[in-house]
Amino acid sequence: MRVGGAVAVLAAVMWGIATHLIGAACAGPIEDGEAAYDRGDYAAALKIWTPLAERADPRAENWLGVLYHDGYGVTQDDRTAAAWYRRAAEHGYAAAQFNLAAEYVIGQGVPRDDAEAARWFGAAAARSYVPAERELGTLYYEGRGVARDLQAALKWWRAAAAAGDATAAQAMQQALAADEAARAEAARRDAVRKAELPEQLKHNKRVNYWRLWQTGCFDYVAADNFFETAPRSTVRPQRNCCPGAVTIKAVEKNPDGVATNYLVAFAAKPGGYCPVQFFGGWVDAGVMER
Repeated sequence: MRVGGAVAVLAAVMWGIATHLIGAACAGPIEDGEAAYDRGDYAAALKIWTPLAERADPRAENWLGVLYHDGYGVTQDDRTAAAWYRRAAEHGYAAAQFNLAAEYVIGQGVPRDDAEAARWFGAAAARSYVPAERELGTLYYEGRGVARDLQAALKWWRAAAAAGDATAAQAMQQALAADEAARAEAARRDAVRKAELPEQLKHNKRVNYWRLWQTGCFDYVAADNFFETAPRSTVRPQRNCCPGAVTIKAVEKNPDGVATNYLVAFAAKPGGYCPVQFFGGWVDAGVMER
């Protein structure tokens, strides 16, 4: 798809190649090569652009990258294409920065590297190169190569959409709709949680609570002492089935104040047999509801 002198399509579909900058219309050797390229005379284009590229003309460097990328007039070679793109990109040519970023996205001619893709898309986007603005927005939205950031994604999509990029406009609309739906679902879940909270809080036991344990077994995580603030994840649960008395020493609660674990002391009933006569450990809140 050719748009204003640049070839580019959304990364999620297929990568295209940016050939030259939007608005470049001055006649000269570069344009002579472009005319040869457009009529399919790639050998002539190669002959025109090669000496210019060797003299560090970034437009010619980018065009050689295109020829090697597609195998037009030369043996197809992704590494050589990426090398020419890099030379032009380092000279500040936005179309080449876009192309190099695209190669990093798919790992063609260079190792796959979303962070490098984001860096080069960012360089081109900073020069208001519309396809790069769109793709940088996509990377921010998906959290690829950069931290996921909806606002940053919307910023770059909005810039591309303002320049007439319909794909960026659609991506922005879809992202906003998805964000609105996620917020509505989060609000619904929060309302359900708050509605259930009073009933859950009723089950919280007083710290001085004690009970006789007569039947059944329960798992506990042995405590190092009664000053622990939460169970240690590295300690494996053990099982207790002895009749006896349980005394609560401390309570671990979730952010809503609902008890989730109890630090207890357990003593065997007189005359009863237990492999462990006394222990302190964390038991799940559900144990105390039996």
